[in-house]
Amino acid sequence: ITLPRCKVKGTTVGGDVGRFNEAMDIGGPGCTVKAVEELSGLDISNFMMVDFRGFKRIVDAVGGVEICLTKPVDDPLSGLQLGKGKHVVQGEEALAFVRARKTLGDGSDTSRIRRQQAFLSSLMRQVLSSGTLLNPASLLGVLDAATESLTADPQMADINNLKDLALSLKDLRPANVTFTTLPWTPNGDGATVSVNPKKAAPIWKAMRDDTPWPPKGASGAEEAPLLKTPPEKIQVDVLNGTTTPKLAKQAARQLRKQGFVVRDVGNAETADYAQTTVIYDPRWDQSSKTLAAAMGTDVTESVRKHGGVLTVIVGSDFTQVQPVKILDITQDYTAQVNTGDESFCAS
Repeated sequence: ITLPRCKVKGTTVGGDVGRFNEAMDIGGPGCTVKAVEELSGLDISNFMMVDFRGFKRIVDAVGGVEICLTKPVDDPLSGLQLGKGKHVVQGEEALAFVRARKTLGDGSDTSRIRRQQAFLSSLMRQVLSSGTLLNPASLLGVLDAATESLTADPQMADINNLKDLALSLKDLRPANVTFTTLPWTPNGDGATVSVNPKKAAPIWKAMRDDTPWPPKGASGAEEAPLLKTPPEKIQVDVLNGTTTPKLAKQAARQLRKQGFVVRDVGNAETADYAQTTVIYDPRWDQSSKTLAAAMGTDVTESVRKHGGVLTVIVGSDFTQVQPVKILDITQDYTAQVNTGDESFCAS
């Protein structure tokens, strides 16, 4: 959970209301912990703080982190100069990417938060996919980099405890990690926001109760994925992967009724698809979730350079296209939720 520069009680001398980020300047980590406890109702036993030097060392220790830009950026304040597309950044360049503000997104702190979450997500995927947690030498290198510039309570400052914590995450799936920003409303001063207590309450409760967020359904099964891309923004080719005549045309007609932009309709190379399959470029992962939900399938295939037109191969399990509900980011705070398996291109 990321806390924006919201106004929180207890963040100033005397315990008055002040910006959350002022707590560190006034009283260090202890004051920050108390501010979070005041805001959340949580009892916080441990903390870790990594400074800029430690951040750069950790990124270097994992071999760099992949980022993506939708346009070139030249930020004189942070020193970031990169072209459009994907890059693997290290050291100062990585730090500049997460610190840049005015020249990326809408220039706001909340826009930068989304980019920072995407960076942490990419860092997590890099650590998990590279086998760092299973390689003692690699793991030790990351832990050494962290502890050299780490401020923590005595328990978390112990390298053996950090090692045990890291090893406990070796089977973690990025899709099961949620990044979210605490729901907020603008204060009208152009600089600060206030926490929306009604919408923040269930998030803090989930943390206190040690339950997943977003919550699971009453049956214990996970809720439907959070769909953010509306059908009218999704282009799709529909192919028949069965021997049933005109099945692709039937699916295409129903997709059009739901608002999808259907391009080509035809037959797949083989007719033995038992399950409907969505093929997509990883840059359009959010679009794939909407299309998969509409087709009633959880079978997807990520193909690099597939392009902006998705492909759905209709399998013998297909019955009909399902209506999809797209969350409105201006009305529903859950649209701010992102999972660790999502790719993100900063604009």
